[in-house]
Formats: sequence, C-alpha cells, structure tokens
Amino acid sequence: NILTRDYQKISGRNIVKIRVHIDSIVPMLAECRKARNQGFFNEEVLRSILEHPDYVFERRRYGERAPLDAFIQFLQSLAAGKPDHQGIGDIEVRVQTWQDFWHNMEPQAAAIHQFIEELTPEYLDDCVKIALNGLPENHDYEDVDFILTLGYGGSIGYVFEGSFAYDAISAVHGTQSARGVIAHESHHLALEQLPFTFDGSPPLHGLLMVFAGEGLACKYCNNTDGVLTHRLDPNHPVDMSSDWCVFHEHFSEDFGVFKEQFVQVKAGAYKTPSEVFQALAPSWRYCSSPEWWAEKHERLDYQPSYYMGCQLFGVIHDAFGKEKVYEALFHPEHFASIFNIACAAMKVDEGYRLPE
Repeated sequence: NILTRDYQKISGRNIVKIRVHIDSIVPMLAECRKARNQGFFNEEVLRSILEHPDYVFERRRYGERAPLDAFIQFLQSLAAGKPDHQGIGDIEVRVQTWQDFWHNMEPQAAAIHQFIEELTPEYLDDCVKIALNGLPENHDYEDVDFILTLGYGGSIGYVFEGSFAYDAISAVHGTQSARGVIAHESHHLALEQLPFTFDGSPPLHGLLMVFAGEGLACKYCNNTDGVLTHRLDPNHPVDMSSDWCVFHEHFSEDFGVFKEQFVQVKAGAYKTPSEVFQALAPSWRYCSSPEWWAEKHERLDYQPSYYMGCQLFGVIHDAFGKEKVYEALFHPEHFASIFNIACAAMKVDEGYRLPE
C-alpha cells in the first residue's frame, strides 16, 4: 500500500516539512483498469473514490468549473469507447491527457508508480531549493501539503488553501519536468507567505502583482528566457512546454499594452491596488492581437501574463540579482527606474523603457 508520507529536510536557511498525499491514486488506478476491461465504471465505487479528501480538495478549488457529475459522465463515456466532452467545463482541457492515459494505461500507471517512488526527501529538497533560490534570503516556508491525484481540472498544478496539487498523469505525460512544476508551485506558496499586503501600498503595486506570481515562478523555477531576459542556466533548456516561445513574436505589442496601463495607473486612474488588479488582470489572460490569440489560445498552456512577468522581473534579476527584483516589487514607486536601469545595463532595445 502507498501511504501518505511526511518529509522533513533541512534546506539551508530553514526546515521545510512537505506532506505528500498520494493515497487516492492506487484505488483510482485500480478502478480505471476494471472499467477499461469491462467497458464501464461501477459508479458507486467511483463516487466513493472521488469522495476521498484529496478529490474533495480538488472540487473545492474548481467548483462549478469542473463539476463532479460531469467528470463521472466523461469517464463513463471514455470507458464505453465513445468519449463525450460536451458541457464539462474545465474538464475539457484534460480530455486529451485522459484519452492518452486510457489508451496507454499500463505503461503510464507504471510510470506514475515510479514517479511516486522517486519522491524521496532528496528529490523534494531539490524542488524546495529551486524555489528558495528565487525568494528573499530572509524568507522561511511554513509546512505545506503536496496533493497528488489523477486530476481532472484545468490546471496541471496549482496552489489553493495553502497547499499545492499536481496531476499525476501529467507528471509522467507532459513535456515540463515534474521537478519544475513542484518548484514552481512551491514558489507560489512561498510568495503568498511574504509579509506584504495591498493595505497601504500604492495602486501601482496592483499592476505589478498581475505579473509577479507567475512571472517570478517561471523565471526562477523553469529556466525561462525571452525578449528581455536570459535563462538562469544557459546549459539547460527552458523547462516549459514549447508554447513558451510563441509569445516572443507579439511581445512588442504586449509591452505597449503594459506601458499604457502603467501610465494610466501612475496618473491616478485607480485608487487602490486591489481595484487595479481586479480591473486589469483579466486583460492579461489574452494576447494583444485578438486575431492571433483567437487562432492559438485553445492550444496554449500559458497566459501572456506568465511571459510578461518573466520579462519584467527577469531583466532586473539578470542585471542586479533577486534582491533588487523584490525591492522593485515591494516598492512600486521605484519599479520604473530600476527596470530602465536594468534594461540599459543588459543592452535591451531602448523601445523597452517606462516613464519615471
């Protein structure tokens, strides 16, 4: 039996305890095997598995975006050999992954078991160290829960309620490394624990936070690059899917949109950082070119905010290191000058500058 494991490991500056939840996987794999052989799921058994606390956690995260009944309906259609993914919300994003898993179940199940066995203290410590290397030096993690399931929502990995979850199928199926995903989500959790809030901060902080979470995690945990920034390790490739590079071609236009928003916020168009974030974050789910985005967005793994954030903060890191990155984030009034000096130091095209 595979049971929940506790790992406690010294990671340089602090002690990090990662509780790994994996005990929903064995019964779910077993029921999938039965359903594949008999052409249907025993719905009573399936529902009992999906009442496991780890799946309840997943439902709390997605809510009506990925309803339980819709997932069961999809699994039954998959078992019957007639996959039906109409009207299933966010679950539709996972359809291809589940179909690939279904048709290659034994090798993928074996790979999942192998991945679980590789979640040693040393492996998790490597993930934590990657995340910590992209955080302020005086920051400590709290204990975290790492929840691994055969997932069904729209995200491969995500942070929710102070924990992070990861889809076990994608751990052995995707092009992005599991180490990179775990480090990426750990960085999100750590960033949320930094002692800084919107209370009393200037409106510009709200705009920067549209990009900070994903941008910083991509820069520090996934070895990303782009128009303005370079890989942290030039001897290793970008640890994202191939979709990452498609944002290169529209970065100039996207930066122009960011610059316009930056000017508006500085001019007093919004009163609070929360107001800025709520008003402008939705616009960064899409690219500045509607026609191009309409053609590509269903096949892309990332939103433009990931790429933009990596560029904005990445160039500052390349020039001055991470302490300056967090100075720019937590003192928004200095962001433009720090960004501009960093761009000049890295010999970035003069078109990429912000008004101070």
